[in-house]
Amino acid sequence: MSPVKRLLARLALGLSLAVSPWLAQAADLDLVGYQRADGAITVHRNGDFVDPYFALKALLAARELGLDVTGPARRWIDWMLARPTRDGLFGRYCADSEGAWSQCQEADADDSLLALWLELLYVTAPDSGLPPAWQDSAARSRAALDKLYDPRLGGYVISPTLHVALLMDNCEVVGALRTVAARLQSMGDVAGARRLRRQTDQAERRLTWLFPAKADGLLRHTSEAEGPDAFYPHLVAQLYPALHGLPTLLKKPAIGYREWMRRYRHAWLTLAVDDYPWGLVAQVAQQQGDTATVACWVRQTAPLRHGARWHVLEEALWQGLSTHVDPDTPCSLH
Repeated sequence: MSPVKRLLARLALGLSLAVSPWLAQAADLDLVGYQRADGAITVHRNGDFVDPYFALKALLAARELGLDVTGPARRWIDWMLARPTRDGLFGRYCADSEGAWSQCQEADADDSLLALWLELLYVTAPDSGLPPAWQDSAARSRAALDKLYDPRLGGYVISPTLHVALLMDNCEVVGALRTVAARLQSMGDVAGARRLRRQTDQAERRLTWLFPAKADGLLRHTSEAEGPDAFYPHLVAQLYPALHGLPTLLKKPAIGYREWMRRYRHAWLTLAVDDYPWGLVAQVAQQQGDTATVACWVRQTAPLRHGARWHVLEEALWQGLSTHVDPDTPCSLH
C-alpha cells in the first residue's frame, strides 16, 4: 500500500471510530426533550408528566450500560429534593401551563421507587459520602422502605395501602439495596454495608418461597391470585431475577434466559405483545452476551423513537444498548 493510501485508510478508520455510536466510549446520556431546564425528567418527550420511577430507572439503566449520566442525574436529584415529604414517599407530578409542578397522582409503586431513589443517590454521590441534603432524603426513604417489608409475606409490598408483593418490585428492591451496600462499603461504612448485605440475602431467600416456579417453569409474579398470562407483567417478570442479580430464584424448574427467548423472543422483537418495546428485555440479553438479540432490538425499535410507543426509559436503554452492538449485525427475528 502506498503512503498516500495508507494515510487515507488511517483517516477513514479514525472517522469511523468518531462517528460510529456503537464504538463510542463513555458517551453522555442525551435527554434533550425529556429533561427540562429545571431538572425534571418527563415520561414522554416534550411532555408535562413526571413519574419518578421512569426517570430513576432510565438513569440507572443508562449508567449500567456505560453512559455518563452524571449531569442529568445531579439535576434530577436536585429537582426531587425540592419535593420533600414527611413520610419519605414521592408522588407523580404534572406541570401547569406556566411550567409549575404539583403532585397530581400517588406513586404507582412506592417500594420500587424508594429503592431506586436510594440507589441513584448512592451511586451518584462521591466516595466521601452523601451530601447532607441527600443524607436526609436517604434516611427518610430508607425508613419508608423498611416499613413496606411484610415479614408475614416475606417480601416488600407495593405501598402502605396496597399490601401486595410483586416479583418485579422485589427484584428491583433487593438489587438496588445490594448496590447501596456496595457503595456503603466503598464509603467506609463497613458495618452498615454488612448489615444491609445480610438483609438483602435474607430477603432473596424468602422470595424463593413467595414466588416459586409453577409446572410451566414460570415463577409466580404476585402474592395475589394470578390472572391469565400476559407479556406484562407475567412474562417480563420472569427476567427480573436475572436483570437484578437474584440467581437463587432461577433454580430449576424455573426457566432460564435461553428458554424464555425460545418461547417469547419472536413475539417480543416483532413488537406485537405490548404498547411499548420493552428494552429491559434487551438489557438482559446484553447481560447474557446475546449481542445478536440486542442488535435486533436496537434496529427494530429505531423507528419508534420519541413516538407514542416510546418513553424516557426506552430512550435511555436504546442509547446505552446501541453503544454495545454493531448496527450492521445481521438480525433474525426467529
